[in-house]
Amino acid sequence: MRSKNIKLLIIISLTFLLIAAAIGTTIWYKVDALQDKYPLFSFDQSQEPGWWSPGSYKTTPEDIENYEKNKQDPDSSMPLASISAFKGKKGDYGDVCFVMAFYQKGTIDIANTLKEVLNTKDDSMTVNPTGTTQLSMLTPEGKKDYVLHQYDYVTASAIQHGNEYGFIQLSDGYIKITGVCPTADMLPSTQAALSAISLT
Repeated sequence: MRSKNIKLLIIISLTFLLIAAAIGTTIWYKVDALQDKYPLFSFDQSQEPGWWSPGSYKTTPEDIENYEKNKQDPDSSMPLASISAFKGKKGDYGDVCFVMAFYQKGTIDIANTLKEVLNTKDDSMTVNPTGTTQLSMLTPEGKKDYVLHQYDYVTASAIQHGNEYGFIQLSDGYIKITGVCPTADMLPSTQAALSAISLT
């Protein structure tokens, strides 16, 4: 009798393990397949030799899983791919201009996002728009034009004062482009580097 119970317990345990493994594998492959379809950024250094990039980053299924468990803002989304580029000598992350691009799922409300930039909650800081410029980026949906909005963060804090933002809406996600410089008057130097970034 005891032998039958042990066999039954082993069979039930193995069945549960097989079901759990099957569910886990299905979820993994779904996330992995979803991940594989997302494109990657590239940086053409020959187009802008005064800049360097540590490379493109693709979010892993584990990153997505951990992010979903730990995220605080239900409206935020984790970038599925990203890239950064820095002005100057390779390996120099110092007080220099740098640019970043992020590919995220969903849609972006550009007007509202830019309004949030201006409505800073820091009373010791004033955000002054300094102008706009139009650039383009090669994407899986062809070359897309976008407007780069530039700002001067006026504050006594030790931060990079020049900041710029651009956005490209695609059919299944959007690209957020940012540029940062020690001073706002240095922001035009980022345009060539941003033009060397593509999403393929």
